[in-house]
Amino acid sequence: GTIYNPGEPNSEIQIEILHDKCDPMGILIIERDVATSAETLAAAQSLVGQCDVIYIVTCNTAVAGLASIVGVCEENDIPLFTADVTSVEEGAVAAYGPTYYMMGETAGRIAAQILEGADPGEIPVVGAEELLLVVNLGAADLMGVEIPQSVLDRADTIIE
Repeated sequence: GTIYNPGEPNSEIQIEILHDKCDPMGILIIERDVATSAETLAAAQSLVGQCDVIYIVTCNTAVAGLASIVGVCEENDIPLFTADVTSVEEGAVAAYGPTYYMMGETAGRIAAQILEGADPGEIPVVGAEELLLVVNLGAADLMGVEIPQSVLDRADTIIE
């Protein structure tokens, strides 16, 4: 299951990518749209019994309501994963993605190119240069998830 705001273009793109990756593997994505963070609790509750896991893309609306989603996941033993590594500290089991600092560095390099005279239309679109794996063992325990040692061995950060 996933919760996101379709009014955020970044969320729409990530949901498309999620489908591109999951659909060929036969993984059904159950979507819940929210317009405000106040709607995240009801959206998370509506996923109970409908999905095995909840994944939150880097959607500002869903992340703003993350505490509600975490609560539903803890109460119902639904593992919560995110694309936002800072959300792991807030109660998600794990995330694999860039930090906002890393994205800012990349944006800064592009801005510098423009300030030095580069044509913005000629600068290629780039993604994150480095991704981090962050795992929260306490959240995993609260959601009934056992993290394999092979994942812990690969983790950049482990939160106890």
